[in-house]
Amino acid sequence: KTKADRYFRRGVNLYRQGLVNAALDQWKNGCAIDPTNWVIRKQIWALEHPEKFYEGSVDYCWQQEQVDKGV
Repeated sequence: KTKADRYFRRGVNLYRQGLVNAALDQWKNGCAIDPTNWVIRKQIWALEHPEKFYEGSVDYCWQQEQVDKGV
């Protein structure tokens, strides 16, 4: 497992405990190490922009725009 994966797992555990901001911090740390880890990146996006994921269909065009911006 990579260091980014460890941050991801810590984030999941924190999120399950209701510590959303702490989880987000862990995921951002993981994404900084591995910016091409789409599992981590999408967790961050879903938490910060739930309307793009949970209101109707997942907005894949928006996701591509984020990738194009380097976010």
